[in-house]
Amino acid sequence: MDTFDRRAAHLSHRLYDGALACHMRPFADGVQAFPRMVRDLARTLGKQLRLDIDGQDTQVDRHILEKLEAPLGHLLRNALDHGIESPEEPPRRRQARRGAVAHRSAAQRRAAAGDCRR
Repeated sequence: MDTFDRRAAHLSHRLYDGALACHMRPFADGVQAFPRMVRDLARTLGKQLRLDIDGQDTQVDRHILEKLEAPLGHLLRNALDHGIESPEEPPRRRQARRGAVAHRSAAQRRAAAGDCRR
């Protein structure tokens, strides 16, 4: 009976992991449009910004990934609009003329964690 219990537990664990894997997508799928958006917006505004995204292979639930797209895009637009000056403008308040936004995502105990730095 003990062998049957172990096999059933192992099988149910594999089934659970398989179901979870069906809902997971690489983080890159949710941020693939951002480099172009940043490049185009920076060119339109006459500003210089470099976008670095690390951890694009991190697996994230696809529903969460969809919900992250708008807030991350908003953060990037705000960084360009308010955090970086045009090269022609005189420096004001500690704003940089050239900017870099870095986003790092990593899996931690079956959860994805993100970190943005400027």
